[in-house]
Amino acid sequence: MTSDEPNAERAEGDPPRRKTGRPRGSQPHSGRAQASRAQGGRTQRGRAHRSGGRGPDRFKAAAGLFSLPVEVTTHEATARTAAEAATTIGCSVAQIVKSLVFRGAVSGEPVLLLVSGANIVDADVVARAVGEPIERAEASWVRGVTGYAIGGIPPFGHARAIATWMDEALLDHLYVWAAAGAPDTTFRVIPDQLVEVTGAHVICVTQTEKRERRR
Repeated sequence: MTSDEPNAERAEGDPPRRKTGRPRGSQPHSGRAQASRAQGGRTQRGRAHRSGGRGPDRFKAAAGLFSLPVEVTTHEATARTAAEAATTIGCSVAQIVKSLVFRGAVSGEPVLLLVSGANIVDADVVARAVGEPIERAEASWVRGVTGYAIGGIPPFGHARAIATWMDEALLDHLYVWAAAGAPDTTFRVIPDQLVEVTGAHVICVTQTEKRERRR
């Protein structure tokens, strides 16, 4: 679930998100461990996960390190895009988390964006938050830094620590779904838990989203 998808309406019956009192764009929760800074952002909390095995097994082991209970669901069909994942799960495209890995154009370091499936990243907007321009990276490079193939990249549990930013639109939902290590697997998570585990900065990722939220 890594491809940008066109906008989609919020699913009917999607319950309102719990209020946490934390304004969007603020620092993430303090959490169980202090996150290290990278590129002006935050690297994912805890140790990088380097053990072998299948992608979903490695992801579940990583979730265990954070004491985050996750239930990985294996689907009959693969879900390499947000639209495919939403259809398979039965949720809105906006509730799908796209784990998009870019490369800093100056530093050469990986940049992980956790983006709502309904949004398309504006590179200029994100560059201002990250502190440098970002560029698309080759699939082989992405696999090397995450340990997972594109289409199955989870939001945490990677081969190395990666500076992470999260789309504020994901906080509009009580639950969101993300890939769990393979294109045919997903897991459900509360957005605030995702912020906590990844140590992500919550930002706006599109110009349109920014304008709409200012109204």
